[in-house]
Amino acid sequence: KKINIKNILSIFTYAPKGKITIMVTGILILTIAIIVSYFLFLKATIAITIDPKITERNKNILFSTINRTDTSANTIKGSFVSTSQDGNVSTSTTGKKDIGTKAKGSVTIFNSESVAKNLAQGTILKAPNGLEFTLDLATTVKAVASHSADETVTPEKVQANVTASQLGKESNLPSGTKFAVASFDTSDLIAKNDNPFSGGTKKEVTVVSKADSDKLEGELPKQLENKAKEALEKQIGKNKVLLPVFLSHSISKKSLNAKVGDETNQLTLSGTVEFQAISYDRSDLIELSKSLLEKDIPQTQKVDYNNIKATVLDIKQENDQEVDANLNIKALLIPKIDENKLAKDLKGKSFKAAQDALYKLPQVSDVDIYLSPKIPFLPKSLPSLERNIKILINING
Repeated sequence: KKINIKNILSIFTYAPKGKITIMVTGILILTIAIIVSYFLFLKATIAITIDPKITERNKNILFSTINRTDTSANTIKGSFVSTSQDGNVSTSTTGKKDIGTKAKGSVTIFNSESVAKNLAQGTILKAPNGLEFTLDLATTVKAVASHSADETVTPEKVQANVTASQLGKESNLPSGTKFAVASFDTSDLIAKNDNPFSGGTKKEVTVVSKADSDKLEGELPKQLENKAKEALEKQIGKNKVLLPVFLSHSISKKSLNAKVGDETNQLTLSGTVEFQAISYDRSDLIELSKSLLEKDIPQTQKVDYNNIKATVLDIKQENDQEVDANLNIKALLIPKIDENKLAKDLKGKSFKAAQDALYKLPQVSDVDIYLSPKIPFLPKSLPSLERNIKILINING
């Protein structure tokens, strides 16, 4: 709607003099009240960003399940925790094995001596190429009959079945092959096959090796470590910390889908792994960290205990109840800032003057000032009341 300026001015033009005075006074009081209220209730937030310095400490500590936490002795009270996890792992088998059949055949054994030869089952007969065969049954070869020196000796002979000692077609020897019998001289005792040997076959197959089995027993706990850690962390709760290394693990209820030496291309191990670890109170670690960090800290700085990073390294089990480790602590150092004093010093100053003063503080990298309520056209100055100034410290990174 259009505003009729003449009508408004007519109020002051034609109103009685007393009423004009009252109206002017009221407007003046209202204006002053607004200005005073603005400065009384004006609030400011100063956001200061700090570039922290990093401090680091290393210390050998003891996690003990039998002693209490003692920062002077670098000891933290620990508790045993355990969990069982089921799983399975597989691997390709690497063992090699020859399978097949052994050649068989019949030989004639000739004895040229005047003494009978008793040959036990398993007596070795060796071919000229070095291949060995064994007697299937015990065999006796008679002695030759007595004769004069000028008579031709006719050896005694006997038939016997033999089996190759090795697999493979190489043992399928042709007929007429001569064999040495045990340790006897071939002039006294010799064997010969009238018919070729047969039945020898061989092929190489992949089988389970002991190394395959050992490999899976090492891999199963590794595969279940993350599940075990998750289970233990749920078990101990938020106020406790789990040492990152398990003290021990053991496999029970384990089963393999094949035995060592069995022919298969893949071996699978199923089992239950029990993990044992140590947990400790987070507050104990912070307390020990404080005692280590507060040494040699400059008077003008303080440790930001909300950003302590403690890492436990080189864990070694001393005995069944204690663990030795190296504690690496990293923390942020920030300048000591008296927020109340700072607000008192900055009250009523312009934004520029306040920022100039704040940037002179150590480790300050950025300053932002916000007014509430935010009214345009008014000068950018901080409230005159220090209680209306709020200071926020932000740590960069």
